[in-house]
Amino acid sequence: MSNLIGASDIMGRLNARLERLAALEANVLIEGETGTGKELAARSIHAKSARRKGPFVALNCGALPRTLLESQLFGSAKGTFTGASEDRRGLCEEANSGILFLDEIGELPLEAQAALLRFLDSGEIMRLGENRSRRCDVRVIAATNRKLQSMLEAGTFRQDLYYRLSVLKVSMPPLASHIEDIGQLARHFLCQIGPGYQLSDEAVDALCHRQWPGNVRELRNVMWQAAEMAENHRITANCIPVDYWNSTLTSPTRQCTNMTEAIEQLQDKMIQQALQECKGNMCLAAKKLGIHRNTLRNLLQRKDAF
Repeated sequence: MSNLIGASDIMGRLNARLERLAALEANVLIEGETGTGKELAARSIHAKSARRKGPFVALNCGALPRTLLESQLFGSAKGTFTGASEDRRGLCEEANSGILFLDEIGELPLEAQAALLRFLDSGEIMRLGENRSRRCDVRVIAATNRKLQSMLEAGTFRQDLYYRLSVLKVSMPPLASHIEDIGQLARHFLCQIGPGYQLSDEAVDALCHRQWPGNVRELRNVMWQAAEMAENHRITANCIPVDYWNSTLTSPTRQCTNMTEAIEQLQDKMIQQALQECKGNMCLAAKKLGIHRNTLRNLLQRKDAF
């Protein structure tokens, strides 16, 4: 399915917009909160474009150490570094005639930004350890949940790269802006979990009254939890797990004396919940929270210091 799921006016306009973007050959920047389906939007563009028979290659720019990013993007020659026993193609070459999807582009370090800009300007890459260039016919789609405009002002994201990536832009709507699609999305996720699941109207109503800071990704996780609680594959309102955000905001564990303390308490609860759901995996927890893993590490260290 190339269209994103949802029958609301918002999703109808989004799918129409993605179809228009697919017909063009320019680079695309997809903006939106974490969990809104930015990669699905990129895959939709690919599926509707003239490059649909070509590869779709994805890279999470925040999941690799800086020392590996350029070799992942552009490849490396045999003997370039310890363990490089053979020539290796980078993702730009792997995506030749197709689409290269760069998720979390805001996490790309400045030195890698410069190398990516050179590629976008010339259409050529040079493997690490080589002195000859190779042409690659690649359309780039980048995605971010960060405010790149603020990063431009702070000097942490190159302005010239920003304009190269954002020739065309699209914003993904948060789930809270189209709650009328929740029932359809929930049933879609249940079909993925397994056959025979039924979703009651009361369960849909409970889902529609939740907070959704994690957007569609959070809804998918909630449906897995509901499926675990279901009897005879029937999901009722009682199967829907407690709304963590509502319970946090309305039932604090201690009385807060000021707004700063209330914010810090909410932040601590969010971090604890994310780490619990991700079984202590800091990279996954940081992605769920929509922050960089180093930011999460600093928050935990600051908490331990007091």
